[in-house]
Amino acid sequence: YQRRVRELPISTMPRCALLLSILLLPVVSIAASVREWTVPEVAAWVTERHLGDALLSGVLENQINGKLLLWLDPQVLQSDFGIEDSADIMAALGELQTDAMGKMDFWEQRKLARRQVTHLCWLLFAAPRFAIRHIGALPVYARPANPIGGWIEWLLIPEYYLYLNADNILGGLPGFMPWILLAQMLAKMLALAGAAMNGLPKLGWQVAKQVGAGVLSAGVVWICMLLIWPITPWFISDLFFYLSVYVFPLVTCIMQAVSMIALLGSAMAVKALPKRS
Repeated sequence: YQRRVRELPISTMPRCALLLSILLLPVVSIAASVREWTVPEVAAWVTERHLGDALLSGVLENQINGKLLLWLDPQVLQSDFGIEDSADIMAALGELQTDAMGKMDFWEQRKLARRQVTHLCWLLFAAPRFAIRHIGALPVYARPANPIGGWIEWLLIPEYYLYLNADNILGGLPGFMPWILLAQMLAKMLALAGAAMNGLPKLGWQVAKQVGAGVLSAGVVWICMLLIWPITPWFISDLFFYLSVYVFPLVTCIMQAVSMIALLGSAMAVKALPKRS
């Protein structure tokens, strides 16, 4: 009897391992297959779990596939899907989410959170100081690991932080967006240098103008996102989005270059004036 008792754990170990693998197999296969779900399959899952018409409508309108489904969070559900109470949804998603979700690129994140990404992209070039504040509210996977260097950097050249972290913002800013940020940073630095040549009051006035323009631009963007964006057809919204990413920043760079040249010319003209005896 004692011999059989001692042998029992050894003989039952393979059976226990087999039973454990059978129990875990559905979980592993579900986690692996979720990323391959199509939009109709995600919609079918939402319907099967009775997660609400708001989520179902958002899945269909935003073309949320299995990979994007795993990245949904309460902030996206509230801002882009209009779902205030997402506890049941997040509990259901918790059963699907794994450590192997992968990394979303910029366009996948825009498909997931169209409103949030559109708002941020407009702020990046129109009001970079407010864009940095907006980035701090993004999910962990969509924002840089390190915060901005300090308030002086935020006040004078916020584009420096945005340019250095362009690969980590929203999965990586696309196209020549990082280079536009670099051009804006250089133009702003030269404008500040030109103002500083005329004395500290001119420099202070230049900084005040830049901050004031940013506040005004952020207000305009906020009003557009609040009142105009919700009633704008998606194809028009997409058109303005691409313009804001690829065209409007170039116009801003040209305007800043003209302003910089004007400031440098003014500074040189002041230096060239004969001194009064």
